[in-house]
Amino acid sequence: AGTPTKNLSARILDRETAFPRGVFAFARLMECPIFFVACVKTAPGEYAFFCEKAPADAHGVPAKKSAVPAAYAQFCERLILRFPTQFFHFYSYFRD
Repeated sequence: AGTPTKNLSARILDRETAFPRGVFAFARLMECPIFFVACVKTAPGEYAFFCEKAPADAHGVPAKKSAVPAAYAQFCERLILRFPTQFFHFYSYFRD
């Protein structure tokens, strides 16, 4: 959040967020697909795994600029709304 020139913006939970540009740029540079993954606890000893491929062009190269962060934000938002007590992160998405 403190380096706006190195971030891409997307909306999550109706708030503007900043995602690090580097991970998306590197995947595009390497022409390798991006997958969003999450695992949530659904009951004692039970877990659900979620995986979604990021938007890509016809050759499988990740889409340009804001399409991938926006898709990632939507992926996270769907899971947060479905499993609100499971939400945590290791990156400061919100500036305040």
